[in-house]
Amino acid sequence: MGQLAADLTDVIGFDVTQAKALEWLNERHKTMVGRGLGLKKTLTLAAGDGTSFEFSVPASVAEVVRVRVNGRRYEHKARDEIEQLQFSEASAPSYGRFFAVEADENGDVLVIWPTPPDAAVVTLLAAVYPDDLDASQTPIVPDAFAGAIVQGAAATGYAFDPEQLSTAAVFEQAFSNSCTEYRAWVKRRLAGAGPRTIRVVDRGGRAL
Repeated sequence: MGQLAADLTDVIGFDVTQAKALEWLNERHKTMVGRGLGLKKTLTLAAGDGTSFEFSVPASVAEVVRVRVNGRRYEHKARDEIEQLQFSEASAPSYGRFFAVEADENGDVLVIWPTPPDAAVVTLLAAVYPDDLDASQTPIVPDAFAGAIVQGAAATGYAFDPEQLSTAAVFEQAFSNSCTEYRAWVKRRLAGAGPRTIRVVDRGGRAL
């Protein structure tokens, strides 16, 4: 990340400490990896008690990809549809098994229908945020996307200056576009397709 911190100083054109540069870069690295589902882990939540149908999702989770209860896969469904099932006479064998994720003031909550039995093991396949990196460490995204992390960090920096908000917006949009490209890259990689070069430019239109 040390080189990206140096690149960031070149792009934004004003002085920023390495500590602050790393803070901004880590924030954007996490966002890109989280949005792109670039880092996945299997997590086990607290065992069911036979009455609970809501489970706290760890803050490290960017997106829940798959849910299993006692090894049986549950399908994603909208929260309001699960609520309708909870207040109906529906039964799992007839209607299936479903999950949804909703946000509350304490973070994301996993909602499961039907209610898992006592001592049930709830496991998630989840996209997670990477840990913070120091100057000696390397982002987990391919080199083709490293410049996009710099762009995102530049958007953060410019946003502090009221006279640079339009510039910040340009960098923010470029970063968002690259996140979309990265997610597509991850999907192609999982499907066995080869990588594609992504063009990333600075505010002057120069390639990074």
